[in-house]
Formats: sequence, C-alpha cells, structure tokens
Amino acid sequence: MKNIVLLVSSLTVGGRERIAVNTYKCLKDNYNLFFVVFNRVGSEYEFPYDIHSLDVPATGNKIKKFFNLFLRGRRLLSFCKKNKIDCIYSFGEAANLAGAFVKRSLNIKLICAIHGFREVYKGSVPSYFVGVADRIICISQDMEKEFLGLYPQAPTCIVENGYEIKSVENLAQFDPMAPRLVAMGRMVPVKAFHRLILAFKGIKEVFPQATLTIIGEGPLRENLSNLAEENHVFVNFVGYKEDPTEELIKHNIFVLSSKNEGFPNSLIEALSCGLCVVSVDCKSGPREILSEKYTQERVKNVVFEKYGVLVEESERVPLLLKEAVCDLVKDKEKRDYYRAVGPHRAKDFSLEVYKEKIKKLL
Repeated sequence: MKNIVLLVSSLTVGGRERIAVNTYKCLKDNYNLFFVVFNRVGSEYEFPYDIHSLDVPATGNKIKKFFNLFLRGRRLLSFCKKNKIDCIYSFGEAANLAGAFVKRSLNIKLICAIHGFREVYKGSVPSYFVGVADRIICISQDMEKEFLGLYPQAPTCIVENGYEIKSVENLAQFDPMAPRLVAMGRMVPVKAFHRLILAFKGIKEVFPQATLTIIGEGPLRENLSNLAEENHVFVNFVGYKEDPTEELIKHNIFVLSSKNEGFPNSLIEALSCGLCVVSVDCKSGPREILSEKYTQERVKNVVFEKYGVLVEESERVPLLLKEAVCDLVKDKEKRDYYRAVGPHRAKDFSLEVYKEKIKKLL
C-alpha cells in the first residue's frame, strides 16, 4: 500500500482545508495516509484522525517567510524519509512550495493543487514547482486556461472539488410573497457581500416580506451589518456553521455575489439542498457548475442556465441580482424546475466522482 502525505498549511476553516479533509476521508481505505500541516492554530475542522504538525507557524515578516520555507521543507523532507513516503499531494501555495522542496531532494511523486487565482498569478511561486511537479491540479477549466497561458508546458489536469452529497429534504415552503434568501462564505472583500445587501434592498421594495440570511464569519462582518442598517434592511448574520445543511434547507434561493472564486463549495452545497441558485458569473466556477455546457464566453445581463441563474459580472451586479431573484420568485415553473435539478447536478461533484479521479493520478 502506498504511503501518501496530504499536505495543507493548517486546518483552519476554509474551502481548501475542507477539500483536504474530504480527500483524506475518501482515500483512507485505499492508501496509507499521513495528514500533515505546518501548524495547528485557531478554529479547525473536526478531524478524528491523526494529524502530524511540522510546528512552523505562518509569519508576516518577509525574511522569516523565506526562513519558514526552508524550515518547512527540511522538516517535511525528514518526515518523508522517516515514513518512506511515495507521494505528496499538496493543497495550495505554501504547501506546494514545501512539496517542491522535497521533490527536488527525493525521488517521489508530487501532485500540487491550485485552489485560487492568486496562486496562478504569483509569478516565481508557481514557477518553482511547475518544473518538478508530476501533476498540477486546477479545480476549474477557467483556472487551467489561465495557468497554461503563463506556463504552457505545465503538466496540468482538471479535478473539480469533491463534496459529501447528502440526501436532504428542503424544508422551506416557497411563499412567493416572502422568498427566503441565503448566502454563505467568509466575510472578506472578494466575496462582495455588500453587492448582495444592496440587491436585497431592491428586492425588499418588490417583496417586502423577503428575508436574507448570511452564513459565515470574517473581518467585514461589522461593516456589512452597518451597511444593512444604513440601507434599512435586516440581514440575519448567523455566523459560521460546521455543517451548514440545517440552515440552508430553511431557505428558497441561494445567492453568490463574489467577484472571484476558485470552485465555489457553497454552490454545490446549495444545489444539493434543493435551493434555486443565482450567481454572479465571476471567475471561476459558477458558469461551469450552472451551465449545461462549459463556454469561455462571459454572460451578459441575466441568463437562465440549465442548473441555475447567472448574472453579468459588472458594476451593475446589485441591479442584476435583484432582477434575477425577482424574476425567479414570480415564475413558479422555473422555481420548481431548479429545485428539482439541483440535487442531481450536485451529484456530478460527489466524493465518489472525485475519488476515482484522484486514484488515477496516484
């Protein structure tokens, strides 16, 4: 049985970390896995298995960052030698760098996963591991296109994130007079929840009994709460949920307002819970998830795709989100259709599908 390291910076709550945890769960019966992090700090995902920490925490100091890279690489190299590791599967920028450090010293397989566009455009950072990685996983077609534009010879492949798809019943009756909206994610600038709040103000003018819940935490929570108050709308901020399913199934429409994504976990979770989905056509992920066939052509205005509604990424987002939601609320046939097809679409991104793709790489 192969000895494989799954390497991620930490287990703090985030999309990349959740995928690392899910990867362990779906591969643990087929391989001898070692889950390795650089440091254990802050709130973490529940993980009832052994965690190996290299005890090298992150730092904001540029000189210490360089020293950290070397120290993490040396400790990971020692760990791999001691445990006779055959392969490193690394998740994200910092882990990919440490994996490349080891690969340059040991004859082992290295699979690097890229989860965000920041990692694509990092210049010397991806070029450090492009030359040594056996495979570079891009989690969306848009991301692979961008990466190959910078590194044409990179050994890329596309493996969308895998999710634990649950069979759940949506408990929210669709009251066309009082639609229940929900959004989810870290309260950081890239998620652009301010655009959703402004859209919600317009939605309330048409449907005064409409509600909006936002699941998640982050540094912008107070700013967003103030924005809602300034616009005279109530937004229910429920905080972070380890398992958001119980909250999602109380709602009718999921809205994604992000300026940028990798492959949005929240969209798959919303589809699996039988919610209608309205999303900005941001880069990248939503168009690949909600369209019947992937195309590189950007959406204009509002488009009702096979699995959800996409709106143009522009300064008009608040207005377009309002238009899309209001059209959906008024059209029972569309609502019923999207509620029915969502759970079936979510299964295309199940852990079972993801597992088979990763096993082929390993």
